[in-house]
Amino acid sequence: MVLSQADEKTWASALNAARQALARTTPAARTAPDYETKTSISQPQHRLKSIQVESLVADYRGGLSTYQLATKWKVDRHTVTSILDRNGVKQRSYAVKLTEAELAEAAALRADGWSLNALAKRYGISPNTMKKRLMTPGDGCSQTALSTSSPSTTGLFEKGQ
Repeated sequence: MVLSQADEKTWASALNAARQALARTTPAARTAPDYETKTSISQPQHRLKSIQVESLVADYRGGLSTYQLATKWKVDRHTVTSILDRNGVKQRSYAVKLTEAELAEAAALRADGWSLNALAKRYGISPNTMKKRLMTPGDGCSQTALSTSSPSTTGLFEKGQ
């Protein structure tokens, strides 16, 4: 296609006008947002030397908890537990313990129709724990101690409150 000189001048001036308009509206150079530099989220590893492990075990046997040891040695509490396991240390349990007499009494009350919730509240443990304790073989309780003639074993306010 061949343009006349008049058309060519018109197109040239239009092209120049467009270039000038684009030059005026050119956005500033984009910069990165003001983010902090990325750092590693992972916790640095603290490998305890054998002398430190021996000290940790001694501290545990001396009465410190796994949480206290974790803070002292700057490791996770699960790491403390693993170290104790690897060193054959039997860990303490803070679970509520029922005596044989209490278990026998709970089994008798259960047979009388008490709910697991009522028994648990009486002995200060959860209903699931009470159920497990009553089902434990060798405690003088049988599976029948868990079943009652009461249709509801989940209500909190039942016989024996």
